[in-house]
Amino acid sequence: MDCWVAQLGVVTRDHTEISRSITLRTDKQGRVSLAASEVLRNREISPFILNMGNNGALSNSGTFRTQPDDVRALVDVHLAEARRRWGLDKGVVDVCIYAHGGLVGENKAAEIAAQWIPMLYERQIFPVFLMWETDFFSTLLNLIADAIKEVPRSALRPQGLVERAPGAAGGPTRHAPVGRDEAERRCDERLPRRRA
Repeated sequence: MDCWVAQLGVVTRDHTEISRSITLRTDKQGRVSLAASEVLRNREISPFILNMGNNGALSNSGTFRTQPDDVRALVDVHLAEARRRWGLDKGVVDVCIYAHGGLVGENKAAEIAAQWIPMLYERQIFPVFLMWETDFFSTLLNLIADAIKEVPRSALRPQGLVERAPGAAGGPTRHAPVGRDEAERRCDERLPRRRA
């Protein structure tokens, strides 16, 4: 008996380069190179995205899925490789935790992440992108699910928690939410690209 196996698609140079890279691909000047294909681009940035579902639980559905092992890999593999590449094995690493705002679905959040993750990485700022699917339809379904499960309304509104937590613990409060344009301006002015 004969058995034939076929695989759709053609392996491209991007496929090969991505499969050989432990983390984001960069050139000798440290510029990040993302694939032009949306599917491959998403594959490259996905390790830096923590995708959350209803009430902040890690999401196991959609294009971007985050499991506890993915969070460990972000720190143990990708952060370690960034430290090595940037010559910061013993030094301090700047980390940016980016949380998108507004009613944003997974596809739009992926576009935002594809802009921010490379920009931060090129400036030797380790990116962590919080993707919380907040488009109108997902939000409506989550509210209905919470109502059915009788989740207290206070659990639905965590705003202010991040801002209050450091001060409540006696630490300094340095969190200052800013709009996208202001964040880009600050990133360009205060954090110029570092040279290795």
